[in-house]
Amino acid sequence: MTQLKTIKSWSPDDRPREKMMGKGPSAMTDTELLAILIGSGTRDMSALELAKALLSKAKNNLLHLGELDLHALQNVRGIGPAKAVVVMAAIELGRRRRRAKSITGDLIQSSHNVYEMLLPYFENMDHEKFMAVFLNARNAVIDVAQLGEGSAVATVVDIRRLMRLTVDMKAVNVIVAHNHPSGSLVPSVQDDVLTKKIRDGLDLFGCKLLDHLIVTDSDYFSYANSNKLSEL
Repeated sequence: MTQLKTIKSWSPDDRPREKMMGKGPSAMTDTELLAILIGSGTRDMSALELAKALLSKAKNNLLHLGELDLHALQNVRGIGPAKAVVVMAAIELGRRRRRAKSITGDLIQSSHNVYEMLLPYFENMDHEKFMAVFLNARNAVIDVAQLGEGSAVATVVDIRRLMRLTVDMKAVNVIVAHNHPSGSLVPSVQDDVLTKKIRDGLDLFGCKLLDHLIVTDSDYFSYANSNKLSEL
């Protein structure tokens, strides 16, 4: 008798699908939730065993799981293209759900507020992305826009679009942010030059650049908090 058949003999409370229906998603372990996505096992391994192997590949960390591409997922024995695609789709839906949270009207009171708000846009990115947050006079969020995307070490920013959006939205203050896929929080010379260019450009429109954040998955650097913004 295979392990896949044995799982059917378990108590309903121990079977992932039955447990989900009876106790809800919050009662599920990461392995059980992943097993539901995987759906079925192989001749040698149950869906739970496949889920454990997949999490082990990701160092038992869901953030690391989100970093695995289609090829890496399929390197786990028993995970073929169909199962890998389902897992990747679920991870992407989770990211999009976080980004879909309405932020219009939220008050920005610290750089950490901005970091938490923008992190879903940057998570697990292997290349740089540049974002801008437009604020009114109370520092309430009017909107968020992406202004550039590039390689693992650089990005091209459309500064003219930034100025146009600032005027169109009647923004009073602006905060910009970009990620460093390398994990470094040290601003480059190019980062400094770009920050000064944006700050000076906004000044011409009577707007203020409040901060520029460099973001990684686990931390951030703030030009404003380090007093670097005023030194440029």
